Amino acid sequence: AAFAGLIAFAPVPAFAAGAGGEITALLDSGKYDQAATIVLNRIEKGQGDRKHDAELIENIFKRSHFVQKNYWKGRKNLVRGSYCDAYVNFQAVKSATPSFHDAPARYDEAVAQCQSPSARREKIEPMYYSGLSLYVQENYQGALQIFREIHEINPSFKDIQNKIEQTEEAIRLIKESDAAGK
Repeated sequence: AAFAGLIAFAPVPAFAAGAGGEITALLDSGKYDQAATIVLNRIEKGQGDRKHDAELIENIFKRSHFVQKNYWKGRKNLVRGSYCDAYVNFQAVKSATPSFHDAPARYDEAVAQCQSPSARREKIEPMYYSGLSLYVQENYQGALQIFREIHEINPSFKDIQNKIEQTEEAIRLIKESDAAGK
């Protein structure tokens, strides 16, 4: 796609600011081109905050690449029978764009194939790195969801309890910062 080369994205609420939720709805359904068009039109008409809208466009492009990359990796992993790897890919897609194409159905397929105890243990390592990736991208809610699932499967895995606490602290600090800014 035209957005290749970018991998990080901002959480959905950052996209919705000043857009009445329309941009969020488009992003949640994977309609990145339409979301970008709305913001670009707003910039061209001199409406809104130009700096914020420029950052918004950059984040839309990054998010689009992240979702598409994980979606196609997930499809490849399903075909190869690497169901737990596919699960990790579709979990990342789901956390960024809940209704992207047929990703929810493919996620369900990967989960169904990845239920055996041995398969669950095999998926922990890629899940952990997926959670770390989401954390670094400041998608703390997605990272926390993955870390909690790992903890459920194996509470003594690496430093998972510490990662959960760090992620919860990051979410708390953001909430406090948002509350102070209002």
